[in-house]
Amino acid sequence: ERVLITLSGIAPDIDGAGVIIDKITGTTNYYFEYHHVVGHNVFAGIFLSVLVYLLSVKQRSLAAILAFGVVQLHVLCDLIGSKGPDGYNWPICYLYPISETLKLSWSGQWQLNAWQNLVIAALAFSACIFYVHTRGITVFELCGQKLDAAAVGLYKRLLANTA
Repeated sequence: ERVLITLSGIAPDIDGAGVIIDKITGTTNYYFEYHHVVGHNVFAGIFLSVLVYLLSVKQRSLAAILAFGVVQLHVLCDLIGSKGPDGYNWPICYLYPISETLKLSWSGQWQLNAWQNLVIAALAFSACIFYVHTRGITVFELCGQKLDAAAVGLYKRLLANTA
């Protein structure tokens, strides 16, 4: 269920996949039309929560609530820190598809490569190190148990070499 919850936190960015079509065709503008729209709204959060509930085995309700929470955290993080290098302040169409007029934005939105995001990334990396050290699980769990076990083994070998 950790994997399902984690994937729910990443899933909103599926609406950015239009960039691939845009690059291939050179004539479409799907990325700018749909990124922060289709996957970054309350209904996407509800959909993902229901999906996690249906796919979960042990703690279905808790997993669904956490899935909804990480989608909202994703939206919040994009709202405060995903300004493009061109200065474009990405609005969030939070009630899409019911309403496209309500767009959430924040005038203080910092750029994606701003120091605040670098600090958050460093803290997240530190949390990952703490988690592998205390629980023996890495983010590679998303890709399968073998890769996760290999990453844990590498961590232990590196740790043994520094001691």
